[in-house]
Amino acid sequence: MRIGFWNCQRVGNIDTNNWFTADRTGFVWATVEQWLKLASPPDVLVLAEITQSGEKLATALNQDSFIQAKGYRAEFHAFANKNGGASPCSMLVIGKIDRRGFQVDICGGRGLKRPYLKITWNDKSFGACHAIANPNQALDEVTTIIDDLQAQDVSVLIGDMNYDFANFSPDYQGYNQWKPMRWGDGPSFQGKKTLDYVWHDSSTAVFPREVPPHTDWAVIDHAPIAFEI
Repeated sequence: MRIGFWNCQRVGNIDTNNWFTADRTGFVWATVEQWLKLASPPDVLVLAEITQSGEKLATALNQDSFIQAKGYRAEFHAFANKNGGASPCSMLVIGKIDRRGFQVDICGGRGLKRPYLKITWNDKSFGACHAIANPNQALDEVTTIIDDLQAQDVSVLIGDMNYDFANFSPDYQGYNQWKPMRWGDGPSFQGKKTLDYVWHDSSTAVFPREVPPHTDWAVIDHAPIAFEI
């Protein structure tokens, strides 16, 4: 199973005259299409930091002839904000409709600032998260999610960990048989830090996969990542 993840810096508005610049939605849409044109595209693609307009974006993607021809379906999954409405840090999942398709479960609790997603595609599952934007708390939140996933026999977590990969020492032994793995050698955030990567347990093989090139940090401050489980 090939999985992709991209923090899209609060994208979602499709009712705009500024399609490719200030609201960035068109830029993300075009990059997603590039991604799905690759020789080995993701089976499931997770877009994070999707705003309250995410439902409209998912509907528009599902009406797009290219997305339909490639056999994908988009689903918006809103996380609640402190007032009970949709958070601007919700997620949108684009999955290939193949065999049994895909299922998305919103998981959370136990002191997590934001929920995370458990995504199952053709009987294989993984977690996707956007951890709290506080490096002093983010790693604790990530390990809490790992505990939850282990209890569900899930062995991979991808996402914006909000904890710089450079903080791990070369001899870091991981957490409870899980280890972090970065995509490539370059940074994933503003050309400076690596916040987006994958965790996996020692029994699960994970390999980096091709992603669309990304260098315009002024438009989207995170780069896409992809792995094969």
